[in-house]
Amino acid sequence: SEGLFVGGVNRFAALDDEIMGGTGFVNGKFTVQDFYQKNSPTNREFANFLKKHYGIGGHSGEGDIRFVNHASNGIEFDLRSGERFRFTWADVADYTKHCRPHGTNVLIITVFRGRVQKRSR
Repeated sequence: SEGLFVGGVNRFAALDDEIMGGTGFVNGKFTVQDFYQKNSPTNREFANFLKKHYGIGGHSGEGDIRFVNHASNGIEFDLRSGERFRFTWADVADYTKHCRPHGTNVLIITVFRGRVQKRSR
């Protein structure tokens, strides 16, 4: 499994920035929040919603991140170093549910990392 840093980029900080940047649609992050609060979806339902809402595509990155790609299998970060890392939509849903409401901090990221690593094994 991947560590916290890939190519000098904190994977979870990059994901957090991507989520807080919205979905590419006007008020997209609020649409995501409303969907979650009104529906109390399972992780699978939330992952499917995120996948549809983000769609296929992406955008240029900043700093060490060259490009962020939204694909059918998740969000992939393409780094200027040539390295890449990806979060599945299930990972994005899990992170959004458990980490975003509390703000990013080391303790929550550590718990989240353990969940992702257990699921990917």
